[in-house]
Amino acid sequence: MKNKVISVGLLMLVIGNSVVVHASENVLATVQEIECPVCLEKKTRNEYSSLPIFQCKGLDGRPFRHFVCSKCIETSDGMREGRISVCPTCRAPRIIDQHQPVALPPAQQETLQDRIVTLLETLNGVSADLRGSYLTGAVLEDANLTLANLSYVNLTSAYLRFANLTSADLRGTDLTNVDLEGVNLTRANLSDANLTNSHFRYANLIEINLRDTNLTRANLSGANLTGANLTGADLADADLSYVDLTNILLNRANLINANLSYANLTVADLDGSDLTQANLSYADLTSILLNRANLTNANLSYAKLIIADLRGANLDGSDLTQANLSYADLTNANLTLANLTRANVTGTDLSKVANLEGARFIRSVGLDTENRAYAIAHGAIVED
Repeated sequence: MKNKVISVGLLMLVIGNSVVVHASENVLATVQEIECPVCLEKKTRNEYSSLPIFQCKGLDGRPFRHFVCSKCIETSDGMREGRISVCPTCRAPRIIDQHQPVALPPAQQETLQDRIVTLLETLNGVSADLRGSYLTGAVLEDANLTLANLSYVNLTSAYLRFANLTSADLRGTDLTNVDLEGVNLTRANLSDANLTNSHFRYANLIEINLRDTNLTRANLSGANLTGANLTGADLADADLSYVDLTNILLNRANLINANLSYANLTVADLDGSDLTQANLSYADLTSILLNRANLTNANLSYAKLIIADLRGANLDGSDLTQANLSYADLTNANLTLANLTRANVTGTDLSKVANLEGARFIRSVGLDTENRAYAIAHGAIVED
């Protein structure tokens, strides 16, 4: 194309072993030519205004119209007969009995993939509408996709290192095994997305929406997630070491076996989250909300838990060696078999703890006379 498009709309979707492709009509009036994505024949501005249109209801409920090539349509009986009731790209219901986009043979998929990637790389910051696209394995390093609509796109194994996706819409997108090192996803929406095994090393994820997202085994080491929303997210076995999680929403999240060592979780909300066997060693958990959280067998050694809210938390078998629990709220918490060797419990009221059976206070700091007596009376092991 000779000029940029404001919304590319060159969309792909795998159906069986074929790829369905079409171009949307949402283009700038300054565009002088448009190419058929199937036969690559160029159409002038006057010609594309009369191209056949496939119309569907769109993912957001608003009618969406797509350009298709007349010559290619005439070669497809399935298109002329109109047997398909949904848009093959965004899966929205069709509105009227119009023509269907063409299904490409597998031999043409790689060439078309390259053309789509090239088109994306030339956007240079203009919003792109790529809903429902098939971009598996795409190389989009340093691409500017600010405000892009990439909802429900298949980006499996794509390469997006250092791409700019500020405020992009990636709801429901498949980003399995994607390399997102250094990517900028500030205020982007990735709710319900699949990010299994993806790499976010040193990424900017400030105020990102990752609600109910699958981040199993994802690597977020060194990423900035300040103010992010990960409510209900699945972070089992994820690497969040050295991550800035200040003021983050992580309530009801699955963090089983997650690595949060050296992470900054100051004022974070992990209400009701499952941190069974999670590694939180050396993490800063100052003023964190961990009420009703499951920390069974978690590693909290050397963690900073000053003024932490641990009401109703399950710390059964947790390692709190040299952790700082100064003025923490342990009301109704379970400290059965917890290890508090050399832990600082200054200002913490142990009389409100639900269970201290087998808890070890070996040379603990700040254990006053009343707390010491109460701990011993309730089955804890206390040694100076």
